[in-house]
Amino acid sequence: MQYYSGQFFTIKAITEAGHRAGAMVGFDLAHAIGNVPLNLHSDGVDFAVWCSYKYPLIQVRVGVAGAFVHERHGDNFDLPRLAGWWGA
Repeated sequence: MQYYSGQFFTIKAITEAGHRAGAMVGFDLAHAIGNVPLNLHSDGVDFAVWCSYKYPLIQVRVGVAGAFVHERHGDNFDLPRLAGWWGA
């Protein structure tokens, strides 16, 4: 979601366009999480992050942030990442 206008972008179309260009696609969902339905896995998003201190998540006991990594990247050890206990 765009912070100022509230416009909700079509995540699936953006992801598909990025993948056609050969890019990995990630999103900052700080203003979307908890406000609109999200289908990160089925939309093929590679990764996403968000904070959860904004409305409406502030009303429930949750962590201060979240992250999504698509399961297709779970066994791809060519990707730079922290794996296991802090990458050990």
